[in-house]
Amino acid sequence: MEQPPQLVDSARAAESLGRPANTPKHPRYDRRSTEVGSLWEPLRTAAEAAGYLRLHPKTVVRMARTQMIPAIRIGKQWRFRISDLTAWAASQVQSARQPFE
Repeated sequence: MEQPPQLVDSARAAESLGRPANTPKHPRYDRRSTEVGSLWEPLRTAAEAAGYLRLHPKTVVRMARTQMIPAIRIGKQWRFRISDLTAWAASQVQSARQPFE
């Protein structure tokens, strides 16, 4: 009769693979990882984006619908990345060094 497989302590198994005991298998799935966490940015609601841009939430939704500002539609809701809004706002500024066309 065949013996059932032995249960292995996860810390010993990790060390046998060359990792410290509390290291996850893949950094993408580790919520504490700073490497992947810095690439992820939360999506903001229209009200939060409106507060950031100092506009009315309905104006932000209208601008998103007409593709005037960068936005993501999830179902019936609009979501915004602050970094995209910052880049968009910077591109809208007409500086003195660039003549008006």
